Formats: sequence, structure tokens, C-alpha cells
Amino acid sequence: MAIIPLLKAKIENCVLIFDDREKYNNWIAQLNDNKIEVIIRKPKKVRSDRQNRYYWGVVLKLITECTGESGEDLHNHFSYRWLGTKGKSGKLISRKSTTSLSTVEFMEYLDKIISWGEKFLNITFPNPEDIELDFVNY
Repeated sequence: MAIIPLLKAKIENCVLIFDDREKYNNWIAQLNDNKIEVIIRKPKKVRSDRQNRYYWGVVLKLITECTGESGEDLHNHFSYRWLGTKGKSGKLISRKSTTSLSTVEFMEYLDKIISWGEKFLNITFPNPEDIELDFVNY
């Protein structure tokens, strides 16, 4: 498996300016005389620490208290259920990792779990803004 670098940069007046020019130069030197592909996109915001604390320390904890299932088992179940990919046979073949989700994708995933917990377990989940997440253990 080839290592694919992720180099951060900004564009000013249509000029690409790398955050770490030396890292860029080192990668370019290794690829000299080769064809390459360049992908330019805005940075993806991955789920935040606050989202992670809310997920593990509030949402999964409340469901654990209600069902007796472990947080890890619930995490696996929910991620396969809502982030899974099915093959041609209809069988589940893989799932996205929650750590790779953007903040928006992670909120959509959380909303599905919360809706499920409210509907099937009659749990009332507090809004993340209404609790102090800095002290939530997970």
C-alpha cells in the first residue's frame, strides 16, 4: 500500500502556499519524473471531541443503562446498521468508521441513534448544549 501524503495549503491570489514547504519539497523529490494526480478540496472537518464525548458519554451510556449492552457492542451495531455497505447479495460487507465522518455526517449518524433510542427505548436524551461535556467520561 502506497503512502498518500496529505499536505495542507492555502490559496492566495491564485497561488498555492503550503503550510510546510519542506514537507512538500520532500514528497515532490520522491516522485520526480513520475506522473501524479492532484486533488484540491476544502479541508474536511472531522467529528469534534465534544461530539465524541456526547456520543460515548451520553448517548451510548444512556442506551447501555437501558439495554445492558456494552457501549462497544452498541457502537458496532449502530455503525454497521447506519454506516454499513451491502454487497450485491445484500449482505453487509463493510462499514465506514465513525472517526472518518465529518462533523455534519457524525451529527446525522447521532440523530439516527437518538431517534431510535427515543422510539424503541423511550429514552429522553439531553441536548449537547444543555450539559457540560468537558467532564463526561467515556
